[in-house]
This record gives sequence, structure tokens and C-alpha cells, in this order.
Amino acid sequence: MFARQDHPVLGPVTVLGPPLRLDGDGFVASAPTPPFGSETEALLRWAGFGEANVQRLLAGGATRARTA
Repeated sequence: MFARQDHPVLGPVTVLGPPLRLDGDGFVASAPTPPFGSETEALLRWAGFGEANVQRLLAGGATRARTA
């Protein structure tokens, strides 16, 4: 029921995993989510904002990006 994972900020952590196994690998705990804010720039670009507008939003404090 427990799975060990490497979290990008916290390091090694133990998380709950599925309590049963099916054929083969069965259920497998998913990878940890990226740190909050680490995908800000990519999401803004995906939403159609150009590089200049992404940088303007970051510089103006409308949003912020986190690198780790």
C-alpha cells in the first residue's frame, strides 16, 4: 500500500499506493506532480501568449514562475 518516490523539492517521500495488484504490474502509484508554479511559463505559451507577453506578466507581478 505504500510507494517510495523522489519528490523534486522534498526528496524521498512515502505515499499511499493502491492496496491490491492485478495481472502484471497492476496498479502503480503515479509520479509526483511538478512543484507548484514550475509550469507557469509553459502554460502561458500553451494558452497563446507570446514570449514578450509572458515576460511582461512575470515582470509585472501578475503571475510568477518557480524553477524548483
